[in-house]
Amino acid sequence: MSAPRSFGRAAARAAGIAATAASALLLVYVAYAHWASARSRREAMDGAYDLRFDTAGPLGGRFAVERDDGVEARVEGGRLVFAGTARRAGAVARLVGPRQRLEDVRLRARVQIRSAGADVTVGIERDGGDEPRALSIALHGGAEPLRASIAGATSSIGRRDDVVPEGPRAAAPLEDGGGALLGAGAPAWHEVALRVSPELQSVLGLVDGAPVASAPSAWDDGAPVRLVVAVVAREASAPIDVALEEVAYETIPSEERATSFVDRFDGKVIDPRRWAVFQADPWLADAAVAIRPGGGLAIRGASLDRADFVAAASLVTPRVLLGSFALRMRARASSLTRSAIYVGLVSTPAAGLARRTLDVGVVDADGAAAPFVVGHWDDTGQARFVSSPSPPAPDAGAAPRERAWTIDLRYDAATRRAVAAVDGAEVLDRVIDLRPLDDVTFHLGANLQARGASIDAAVDEIRLDAITP
Repeated sequence: MSAPRSFGRAAARAAGIAATAASALLLVYVAYAHWASARSRREAMDGAYDLRFDTAGPLGGRFAVERDDGVEARVEGGRLVFAGTARRAGAVARLVGPRQRLEDVRLRARVQIRSAGADVTVGIERDGGDEPRALSIALHGGAEPLRASIAGATSSIGRRDDVVPEGPRAAAPLEDGGGALLGAGAPAWHEVALRVSPELQSVLGLVDGAPVASAPSAWDDGAPVRLVVAVVAREASAPIDVALEEVAYETIPSEERATSFVDRFDGKVIDPRRWAVFQADPWLADAAVAIRPGGGLAIRGASLDRADFVAAASLVTPRVLLGSFALRMRARASSLTRSAIYVGLVSTPAAGLARRTLDVGVVDADGAAAPFVVGHWDDTGQARFVSSPSPPAPDAGAAPRERAWTIDLRYDAATRRAVAAVDGAEVLDRVIDLRPLDDVTFHLGANLQARGASIDAAVDEIRLDAITP
């Protein structure tokens, strides 16, 4: 009997040692995971830098200079200068930054192009991977007026030939009033910048602070990238003379709460710092969103009769924490056939939770425009729809006329009460399911509500007033 008891005690001790070892390994793993997570966050959030060329020291550390034979790189007078003669067309010199984890960033360089046959690009390049992936804005030297363009891969992974369809665009107004880089006196200095937003899935190119080009982009949040500033020769034997005074990689923190803004869509491009733009699948609808000459956002769409409902187009803001707000959109339409135009917000919940929305707008009701609200209220979890009486439908033989509306939505975070109105007439006054500090995005858009639907509308202004307690 003693042998079994001894064996049992030994087995118990072994089990205890194994359990202790497992616990220790678990603690080590948890500690490592915490350290790795913290390190990853530091790599992502603490990667900003502003490089100036006071000495040659930084170039031998975190930054690398790559150049072809025939092009020299030197630091003089607080500037990095690339000079020489290109032996081929393409990137003949590059300044490459340290490895980063991509988030919302602004990349910028202060440059002086002193040779007409050279361009300067500022952008990102994926670090590693089977195929090179890059995205950049180019400032074209010697162009008159000064021109810039965005080019490169639309995503950090995928097909190599998936490039941004963006041509050169004029970069005026500029600090020097536009015009050629070369002319009387010294060539001008310009700040060339690329804003990359994984959250909004878009990129924006700027020259001297003025937006000059934008494009959709699906570069992943957290993708390993490096900043690259390149000097590009447009042809072999081109003279190269380019100076860099400053290069910066700036992370842009997300705004936790909404901030007030007014957008009349009177710039060169839809501002991707504020909006992500989505359009219908071209197999389902012919849809387009664009800045109108003279200002305003044009939204056009026509169903291709392959679905009963199609979201023709929408503009969506970054996520914010919900607080009290007043939202107003001034819109008009010359055609609103079986379609709707709206403005509102939607929650972006954690996994397993349903989205909640609240939208107000106007919808075609037998030829007349009827104000409506759709969303979640009464804590039922079910989407609801209400509409106010619509004006009489126009005569069948009457010529189409443009109609305009002022659409309002207010929310009080203290009471969770929302009030929606069209042209001052109240459509809804209810406690809604959206709660203070919910993650939400604001949006505007147009829907094609049936086969044969079409819309030709414009948004003249959208205004968000964030109301602080």
